[in-house]
Amino acid sequence: TAIPADSACAAATFVYADRIKHDPSYPNAMGMITFMQEAINNKDNTLDPVCAAAMEAYFDSYVDGKSEAKANQAAGVAFLDAVAATPDYSPESPCGKSAQAYMANFEL
Repeated sequence: TAIPADSACAAATFVYADRIKHDPSYPNAMGMITFMQEAINNKDNTLDPVCAAAMEAYFDSYVDGKSEAKANQAAGVAFLDAVAATPDYSPESPCGKSAQAYMANFEL
């Protein structure tokens, strides 16, 4: 089922995301917020395999006690591997827009 853009669930998610913009990090929050906005606005409630791989790698590392930098590194490697293995991946998808938002807000 699709999640309406004006649903209580979507509104609560955006409030939550707004409050965590700096914890663990602004780039991660911007990637998450962009993904949600794109998915809701495009009525796309499917889990993209590329973002799923990156998310799983990030959470596995973070839950294992790795630093945020190491979790981001694991997610980045998983993202690139998944892009290479997913011929229909689109940078215009919610996942692609999310990755662009993350990279645009990442500072070395």
